[in-house]
Amino acid sequence: MTIAARPATDPRVTDPDICLLTGMLRLRRFEEKAGMLYALGSVTVPCPLGIGQEGAIAGLFASLDAGDALLALQARPTIELAFGASPAAAFQRLLDISSSALASSALVRLPGEDMRRLPRQDAITTAAGRCADVVVLSDDPGELAQALPVMKARVLPVLMIPADRRPADYGLPAQWTVRECDGSRANGVKEALMSARKESFIAVALLTPPYAGHSRDGSRRPQERRQTDDPIASLRRLLIEDGRLREVDAVELEAAVRDEIAAAARAVSVACAP
Repeated sequence: MTIAARPATDPRVTDPDICLLTGMLRLRRFEEKAGMLYALGSVTVPCPLGIGQEGAIAGLFASLDAGDALLALQARPTIELAFGASPAAAFQRLLDISSSALASSALVRLPGEDMRRLPRQDAITTAAGRCADVVVLSDDPGELAQALPVMKARVLPVLMIPADRRPADYGLPAQWTVRECDGSRANGVKEALMSARKESFIAVALLTPPYAGHSRDGSRRPQERRQTDDPIASLRRLLIEDGRLREVDAVELEAAVRDEIAAAARAVSVACAP
């Protein structure tokens, strides 16, 4: 049994790639709306944007087994959203936590339990002693390297890093081999992670497109971003070309996701109104 990123989609839809597209759209529209709410002052905690990383996140969650434990060392609201939280609940997180608490916390989900947000060391300790396989997600190789030695169960380390910030050395303990994967293709990510689970001491680096949204600082390479295809547009185009999704249905799907996120954002804005 797998837990795929299939939020709020028609149960009659059985194509796993359409389910992945739906999950990716929800992540993108949520982050766009969260950024807008922050700019307007409706929420005071900035949502860490990962626009362009939707394929990696959706593919990761589509590869998880029900018995897996998950430890996300960066407590991003989109991780909770991908794992089944409602957009309203994800927006509410940005109201209930301070910037410093968000930066120092992690997410942990144990088999049969809901996802929890804990101080990072507490989350690592909670996941470390479990017998279930533990998938450890991070965007910081240094933090991942510190967490791995305390894990007692079988571990699948997953790094999610923009391609234009790929490190020369991942710095993981010597016994770990890092396999790089195109993080823009959700179905490819899913297959790579499921394959890596069959071996020991394999870490997977999901190299996501250097697309707008990861950061706005001057060290990024804007030309490379402009030349990179949008992972959502790529999957949408593939589904239409394969005849698995009609253009009219793609438009309706995008509208439904946009309306869902907008409704959740309106509810949060009304709740915040004086």
